[in-house]
Amino acid sequence: MRNDQIFVLLLVILLPLSGCFDNAVGDAEGSEDTSSGTTIVNNYYNTTAVEVEMFAIGGMPNESTPTDTDNDRMYHVGLLNSISGEALVIHEIDVSSNSSWSMPLIETECDGGENWRNQPGDNYELQPFILPGSFTNCTHTVIVYADPGEFPAWSLIYSIDSVTVQ
Repeated sequence: MRNDQIFVLLLVILLPLSGCFDNAVGDAEGSEDTSSGTTIVNNYYNTTAVEVEMFAIGGMPNESTPTDTDNDRMYHVGLLNSISGEALVIHEIDVSSNSSWSMPLIETECDGGENWRNQPGDNYELQPFILPGSFTNCTHTVIVYADPGEFPAWSLIYSIDSVTVQ
């Protein structure tokens, strides 16, 4: 009889430890029931803010302001430069004038012979716009159209962003 009691005692101790029962004792694993478990989702957000350095230029042309050789309505009022890997982002460009001709334009010429003109549009809602960043040594000339003899105020805010040229 003593052997039977020892055998039952060992069963009572070893079966829960072996994990054969749900809600097992100790570190033993029972069958998994995920319907009653709690799921915890941790969301982590990177809230690091990158401050963009912005630059502002502007002014008013006058009699000595250079004009386009073919069009005396085009005042060359500002100059920006960029190199390969830099994109100039124009955040705001505006011309204050009573003339229907007053509008800003940016003419780009690069060392490789690339050139073109960028215009933000009549309603200025296409800002910001980006000037090229993949060419070597570009000069961006800010041009203001105005009636001859009129000298409109102009303003431009821009930043320089790094880009990867592939």
